[in-house]
Amino acid sequence: MNQRIQFRDNFSINLNKAALSFDAIVDGQIIGCYVPLTHVKADMSSIIDEHHFDWEEQATQLIENEKYNDAGEVWLNQI
Repeated sequence: MNQRIQFRDNFSINLNKAALSFDAIVDGQIIGCYVPLTHVKADMSSIIDEHHFDWEEQATQLIENEKYNDAGEVWLNQI
């Protein structure tokens, strides 16, 4: 387990960004992680239950490779 990167269990829909969002904590800094809504279906809880570990793994790889956008966010691809 990578303890440098921890994930908060705070999945929510961010309408301003048209994405499902959750946070990672990296060395004490909160990093916004986003999955575009075009990749999310209507039944949010079952989708989150099914994919949250995949999203966390993908976010970990992006963070480790420092693939942040200009706002310091991480945007994930479709799982």
